[in-house]
Amino acid sequence: MEKIKSIAEYQQLALRTCNDLQDDEKNQNHMWLGIITEAGEILDACKKTLAYSKPLDIVNIGEEIADKLWYIANQASFYKIKLLDSIGENDEILWLNLCSVYDDFISIPERTVEIKVNFTIRFYKDFFGNYENLNIYDLYTVTKFLSDFWQFDFYQILTNNINKLQVRYPDSFTNEKAL
Repeated sequence: MEKIKSIAEYQQLALRTCNDLQDDEKNQNHMWLGIITEAGEILDACKKTLAYSKPLDIVNIGEEIADKLWYIANQASFYKIKLLDSIGENDEILWLNLCSVYDDFISIPERTVEIKVNFTIRFYKDFFGNYENLNIYDLYTVTKFLSDFWQFDFYQILTNNINKLQVRYPDSFTNEKAL
C-alpha cells in the first residue's frame, strides 16, 4: 500500500475494519474502551523499561499509538466528524498549551529512551483521568502530540496500522478473525 497522505484517508481506511455494533452507545463505549486500552499498552511498555530494565520496543510504541488513533478515527466517524491534518484547525489552543506545559521535555535536543519514557508517564498522568472529558479533537490532538514527541513519521505509522489490518481482515472485519 502506498503511504497514507492525510488523516481523512486514514479515517476512511480505518472504518473498513471497524465492527459496527448497531447501537450508538455500544459503538461509543467500544471506541472509548479501545482508546484507554491502547493507552494502557503504551504505558505498559514504558513500565517494563522503567521498572524491569527491559529494552523499550520503540516500534511497538508506534504501533500502539497508531492503534489508539484507529479508535479515535472510528469514534470520529461514528460522530460524523472528519479529522483534519492541520492541528490548528482541530485544536490549536490545546496544541500550544501542550507545547508550553511540556517545554522542559521538548527543549531537550536528544530524546533518549529514558526521556521518552519519563515524558510518556508524565503525559498520561496528566491526561488519563480526563479521557472521558476530552472531545474527539482533543483526543486526536494529544495523541498526535505524543506521536510527534516520539518523533514517529505520523503517516507511516498510520500506513503500517492499515497494512496490518488488511492482512488480518482482507475483506472486512469479522468476529472470527478478531479472535
